[in-house]
Amino acid sequence: NYGGEIDISSIVQTTQSVLINNVNGSFEDPDILSASNHEQSFNGGRIKTFDEDDITGWSTTAGDNRIEVWHESNTARAHDAYEGEQWAEINANQTAALYFDLNTQPGVEMIWRFAHRGRSGTDEIGLYIGPSNGTLTEITTESTDNTAWVLYEGTYTVPDGQYFTRSIKNST
Repeated sequence: NYGGEIDISSIVQTTQSVLINNVNGSFEDPDILSASNHEQSFNGGRIKTFDEDDITGWSTTAGDNRIEVWHESNTARAHDAYEGEQWAEINANQTAALYFDLNTQPGVEMIWRFAHRGRSGTDEIGLYIGPSNGTLTEITTESTDNTAWVLYEGTYTVPDGQYFTRSIKNST
């Protein structure tokens, strides 16, 4: 399940195949067209900001704890979502990042992938992965224009002693 703006979707263990999807990878929960627990609403309710606690599986580094979710029926940026009908804008009201944490096993090779599209032109996104309570490693920085979604993917091997892994995406 990948889409929205960002998704790290599966983990494959080298000795045994294990598939683990992050929760709400394409930002379909909540359905913003019917959600009433939003903090702000724009474009006839087709763009809304929510407290991070209301976006299943995701957190933000934003000081106001808001995550902005767009529905593909918005008139501000008329294009389809990569998957499903919604996506997240990394910077809601301020420069920030979106992230999630996973329980992992050392030695497991994670297959990461995310779809990205610039908002008004060419935008950069950085992917960082590492221990949830430690220093993250820059995995990639990608530049994407606003003409189409681009899927990026690669691998990350969980190091010894790392049982909780954070994946963070930020605009650069």
